[in-house]
Amino acid sequence: AWQRWRDWQKSVGIDSDPFLRGFASADKHKLLGAFAMAVRNGRFSGDLQHPLAESTVRNSISYVAQTFRDHGERNPTKDEDGETSRLLQRLFRGLKNDDPNKRQQKALPVCVLRELAKRKFTEHETAVKQLAIGAFFFACRSCEYLLVPAAHTRRTTTLT
Repeated sequence: AWQRWRDWQKSVGIDSDPFLRGFASADKHKLLGAFAMAVRNGRFSGDLQHPLAESTVRNSISYVAQTFRDHGERNPTKDEDGETSRLLQRLFRGLKNDDPNKRQQKALPVCVLRELAKRKFTEHETAVKQLAIGAFFFACRSCEYLLVPAAHTRRTTTLT
């Protein structure tokens, strides 16, 4: 992220001041916002079919801010109150609102686990089968990870 920050600074003609020492706090926020938009649009990522996600942009800004801190500078994303600047808060909220909705992945159907339970295996494979079924039951807990039409449609299935 720091190299992208430096490349962006060169492209806008402020590469002689990497830590923005000659800029007021409000101007730093605007410059970071402009850099965030350049990251969002993939200016440093080659050919993108879609803009980068808000979390990627936010992480890039965080890495740049961390480099400021590592060199003894104040965090450029913070205002005088020590809070993230309103401009950057609004920018990140707008980017998040523009991001496409996350799509839930389909869970492994119960019939696959039933089929696994029916198969005859060696003693070792039976132990692995039982561990795998237990792992799916406890680790995946489909009711927490899947969207269902209504709460009453959730039910536990016993595998035999």
